[in-house]
Amino acid sequence: DTSHELKTPLAVLQAQIEAMQDGIRKATPEHLDAMMRQVASLKKLTQDLADLAQAEAQQLKCYFAEVNPWDVVLQ
Repeated sequence: DTSHELKTPLAVLQAQIEAMQDGIRKATPEHLDAMMRQVASLKKLTQDLADLAQAEAQQLKCYFAEVNPWDVVLQ
């Protein structure tokens, strides 16, 4: 699952960059925004993997706080 989750945004980024290099697509603000969303997805996934590694090593720090369950649902 992790491999697939990493490969998908990387493949999208590669295709977008190659299209720009080949002159098929221009580096418009919209295209760059789409690429930034893929980068953000990769960053979140790598942070999740780092958190998982810390949890497995029993080094993950957890902080408890009161939350409104409805706010969580809305997010």
